[in-house]
Amino acid sequence: MANWTKTVDIKPHLLAIEDDEDYQGAQIVAQSLVTLLKEKLPEYPDIAHFEDVQDVEDCNEALDRLYDWADENLVWLGL
Repeated sequence: MANWTKTVDIKPHLLAIEDDEDYQGAQIVAQSLVTLLKEKLPEYPDIAHFEDVQDVEDCNEALDRLYDWADENLVWLGL
């Protein structure tokens, strides 16, 4: 079992993407996560990927990078 060094709850920030049919939700989620990450995880090196999100696919790729980084750095994302 991992000994998490930090916990950051990103789930509330992901809700906009669930019901979005025109992909604007991906940009809303990404911008919300940029704000959260700058505040709670300023050491996260790939914030720019969230700043460049254009659609759901981009957002999912940025989230995959975040999840991978969090696992490597023992950060629990609250999901």
